[in-house]
Amino acid sequence: GAIKQPMSFAATMGGGPSARQNVSGRRYTHLVLPTNAVHFDAGDAIGIFDGANNNCRFETQDNGASALFEGEAVGASTYTALYPYQEGATLNGTTLSAVLPEAQIATVGTYDPLANLSVATTSNAEKNFYFKNVCALIKFTLPYPMSKVVFYGYGGEKIAGNLSISVSETPSATGNSEEVTLVGTNGSDIPAGTYYLAVLPQTYEYGLALECYKAGEDDNLDFWCEYDFSFTMQRAYIYDMGILMEPVEGPFILNPHMETSLDTYNNWIIN
Repeated sequence: GAIKQPMSFAATMGGGPSARQNVSGRRYTHLVLPTNAVHFDAGDAIGIFDGANNNCRFETQDNGASALFEGEAVGASTYTALYPYQEGATLNGTTLSAVLPEAQIATVGTYDPLANLSVATTSNAEKNFYFKNVCALIKFTLPYPMSKVVFYGYGGEKIAGNLSISVSETPSATGNSEEVTLVGTNGSDIPAGTYYLAVLPQTYEYGLALECYKAGEDDNLDFWCEYDFSFTMQRAYIYDMGILMEPVEGPFILNPHMETSLDTYNNWIIN
């Protein structure tokens, strides 16, 4: 078989100079919400598919707005990359198979760092990845602790799970799961705060819902929130559902709206 050689690849943001802000003290590389600055952290890893179709783990030791990722791979004319690295990811032509977690870990003020997938390609000559978001983000605020929050579309839309990602300038993907659940760390409750879920962009033809479960009782539905009109979510945008408040009766009526484009700062690299 072909021999892997040491290589390095640059990771650069899609945004202009205004986006190149460093945010210190972040444990994860991700879009730092709400300022939308991007920051790489030492230890971040991407998966690069090489000339022998190996999924090679490349890691950075850099902190900052740009980073150099180092590892070993078999030479190729072009390379495809996935962030964050997933051991089980595979590539067949331009179709990348990966997982968008159905259970996403609550990370106050941002999203689960394993959930917001990005893809990129580069030539052997350039070796500079310009990552593109696969997902849209749903934003909401919990005014008090809850055990879990479940999101789904009323049309049974496939929003997560095992993905087939078409890698291109504007990536698209299909999944096999109809729900995404925000869960606490190691089964603990989710503290009050603002959170984000990564979902596949698409039109929710019959509307969408968020189910809020009581703190300490993940089988006890506290209340649900809904928007029962067609609603379209685009790749690389944030959709704010607002503060999820328990209504006097019936569902809490959502007023979802597009907040900002992540791509104004980045088809971001790693976030």
